[in-house]
Amino acid sequence: MVTPLHPNFAKASSLIFLTLLFGVYNLLFATPSHGMKRIGFIITGLVMLSLIAACAVGIRKGIVWVKYVYIAVAALGLIGTPVIIQNLSADPILGVVNLLQCLVQLWAAVLLLRAKNPQIQ
Repeated sequence: MVTPLHPNFAKASSLIFLTLLFGVYNLLFATPSHGMKRIGFIITGLVMLSLIAACAVGIRKGIVWVKYVYIAVAALGLIGTPVIIQNLSADPILGVVNLLQCLVQLWAAVLLLRAKNPQIQ
């Protein structure tokens, strides 16, 4: 018998998948900064998108330790907030996409923190 997944894990997983769409948009339309070449930017972006996709799948399956990996990755993403603010002035559309991505990832992390156990008791 399959144990039903906690609703917060399911919602967080869906939100994380949504942030992948924002990430793909960012990868396609953002310009590399800090002297990074385009190929390095694309490779780094694909690695991060793969990590986040793996987290979303693991969370959807109810694997508890993946929750903590995702929260750590989302926290590291918050460090990039000054870059998001710069993007708002340089490229408003990309800045809004980055801001939405950050907020949705933060909300997914909050949902995961609120769920103590991935299965419904």
